[in-house]
Amino acid sequence: MRTPLSSLSFAKYERILPRVFPDAVFFELCDRQGSRLWALGADPVDTDSNPIPVVWSELDKIMQRRSIPDTQLQFRAQLQMRQYGPVGWLIVGFDAQESVPLSTATSSLQKAFLDASAILQDELQLQSECDALAVELTERYEELNLVYATQDQVEGFEEGHAALEQLVHNCCDYLDVGLAVLICRDRGLVLTRINRGHAPDDTDGLIRYLETNIYDHVQAQVSSIVVNEEAEAGRSRLLGGRSENVLATPVVDDHGGVIGLLGVASAHDQHTFSNGDRNLLEVMAKKASRIIHTHHDSLTGLLNRNRQCSAAPARALANAATISASKPLRFSSPVSES
Repeated sequence: MRTPLSSLSFAKYERILPRVFPDAVFFELCDRQGSRLWALGADPVDTDSNPIPVVWSELDKIMQRRSIPDTQLQFRAQLQMRQYGPVGWLIVGFDAQESVPLSTATSSLQKAFLDASAILQDELQLQSECDALAVELTERYEELNLVYATQDQVEGFEEGHAALEQLVHNCCDYLDVGLAVLICRDRGLVLTRINRGHAPDDTDGLIRYLETNIYDHVQAQVSSIVVNEEAEAGRSRLLGGRSENVLATPVVDDHGGVIGLLGVASAHDQHTFSNGDRNLLEVMAKKASRIIHTHHDSLTGLLNRNRQCSAAPARALANAATISASKPLRFSSPVSES
């Protein structure tokens, strides 16, 4: 099992720790269970005649100590992180014959442990924050890939319908959910994508709740809705007590009216929807709105086939006007035969 201490640059501590503990002959970093991760110096465990005792005794609130007969006097302090609590131990060993006075010089030894622990813990914290940032940047990068891979500048009707299908497909695959759906009730449009590996039970029944109860709620509130918790008050009203987690966001036109719903659903123990998921789905809903408005009249909901058919004559007239403006018209008189 990987421990946060594995991310440390141990080579650096080969230089730092001997300076903090100038009289020490042995250094060791262990995980929380006591398994060694790194060691430097004269290792007492290498001598079969001096097995290391298991029991440590409390020296003060910071340090523990143990004595290895005829070999070393060892001290250790616990390393902690804010989000994980105790993560391991720093062990420092001194020559048993030369370091006996250290057992009474606890203040200087305590300060050295505090300094060394602070250095280690600061690096652990920084490394943890960098790892979290790397994960977040990876997620943002994947989200950008999803957004830019979903086309919303389309021309033909067939191309627009395919773009909407691809949008629903991308939402399902990227979020790794059991179901993604785009519903525009007034236009009679329902597009679904089902992940067969995580498909909800009675998918048709779940889609009916999305088409009715959840659609009504989103349309009335003009805002997204997230249902994650089993005991959530709205679960019974919106989903009839079903256990799936649901995220739904409105598809809004240029005037702020709700023209559809984009939603995703997953098994309760598979995916808990986050604010990031909601923000991403809202971006995808805006893309869906642009595609829909390209091919549907904003008042009647009719497909804009006529608009596409009339575009060619309009372009021809515009071209003719451009040509006539750039070239003066010339009239020829008929040739006389006399």
